[in-house]
Amino acid sequence: MNNLRCIIISQPKAGTYLCANLLQEMGLCFDGYHISKNKYEKYNLADLAGSRFDLKKYTHKSDLKKSLSLIKNNCIGVSHLQCTSINKDLLKNFKIILLLRDYKDCLDSWEKWSKYRYSKKLSYISFDSFQNISKWENEDNVFTIRFESMVNKHISKIDELQLFLFNQIIYDSSLCIDKALSKDSLTKMRLRK
Repeated sequence: MNNLRCIIISQPKAGTYLCANLLQEMGLCFDGYHISKNKYEKYNLADLAGSRFDLKKYTHKSDLKKSLSLIKNNCIGVSHLQCTSINKDLLKNFKIILLLRDYKDCLDSWEKWSKYRYSKKLSYISFDSFQNISKWENEDNVFTIRFESMVNKHISKIDELQLFLFNQIIYDSSLCIDKALSKDSLTKMRLRK
């Protein structure tokens, strides 16, 4: 696992933090960094409730290059970065995990999340942005996994993820996904009802 730097690029509400939980079960460190074009959030993973509702406290203005430098070896960050030539160049030394989900399912999940967090529906996920993120699938250093593969425990796909990351299967994929699914995360609705 020497010098492995990994970033999750997801369509919003496609399992971003579930995947972060899964990668932690595979021995990678997640320090709570959510990377965006002109800022990053560093959430307090020991205080998920506070992180959910006090976004400004965790938000820092930063250019993308500097933000990405915060992701250290054997660590992961999460993002919804667009597939652009600049972003491809900045991420050329990262292993990229692309998370995809049906657009309508993402919208439904976002509506539930926005009502929980903001007490009203927010318009957030534009179809163009959503489609652009899927273009990462055509890049060489990208492994694509769907939200459904994680929640439905498609073990062969999770084994493939390990091969992408480590060139071998080190962990019991079934155990890893079971533990990841049982954990709370920043945007998980099921455990908070």
